[in-house]
Amino acid sequence: MNINDLLKVDKHGLSYLDASDVKIEPFRFVEIGKRVEAKRTFYKIDGIFDYLIKDTTMIPLLFNRTTNLNLLKNLINKQNELPEIGFPIGYYSDHGKMKGAIIPYYLDAISIRKLIYMYKFENLKEFYNHDNDDVDNLISLLLEILEIISKMQSKKVYYTDVNTGNFVIYNNQVKVIDFDPGYIMFKDSNCYYYEKILKNYAILVERVCHRLGFTSVFFNSGDTFIDAEQRVKSLKRELKGKYGIWKRRIINRR
Repeated sequence: MNINDLLKVDKHGLSYLDASDVKIEPFRFVEIGKRVEAKRTFYKIDGIFDYLIKDTTMIPLLFNRTTNLNLLKNLINKQNELPEIGFPIGYYSDHGKMKGAIIPYYLDAISIRKLIYMYKFENLKEFYNHDNDDVDNLISLLLEILEIISKMQSKKVYYTDVNTGNFVIYNNQVKVIDFDPGYIMFKDSNCYYYEKILKNYAILVERVCHRLGFTSVFFNSGDTFIDAEQRVKSLKRELKGKYGIWKRRIINRR
């Protein structure tokens, strides 16, 4: 079944699913490092396998419905400019009230967070394989994440929630997930959010490297996305040197 066959359009032009038209089933993703009570509830839609409903009522904000609807409207308006980004496509309505956002479902995808906590560096190519060289492959992964947030910023979508839990690997590509109010802005007059994105990206790079065994890596994104790109590429030499030492030690032990 195609979800478009179930969607209706409200007076503001936003697509929505009506609770009376669909059956849903709650579930939660297995998330590392989060308490059960902190995990967001999602809902599977009966007969639909490529979209989910993400609960938007978890945080009791005073203007929760208005905030989420405004975010949804802004993201939908940006979709044509960023076709490769899987923004929410509408909302779930129960008795006329927004209860959740309809988001793409990347079935069998693995988050970067789960990958670096559950697997070793040598296993990366089992999920993300863009280069035969292990280090070059890791650099490709980091650059693809940077490209995603850079593209969004270039279209004035300032995605500040840059962390390993919000990027997944799906069909050998990186996808960004989890678009929450408070972490996405559409104006940045003082470059505050630009700087925050780069700072959080630097934290992500360090965390990925540290968890995969490169514990001495220190990464500074610089002042621009171009700086960050060049510094990730420069990181390649450092990682190859360390990885070469590892392999020689393993050979010597044998």
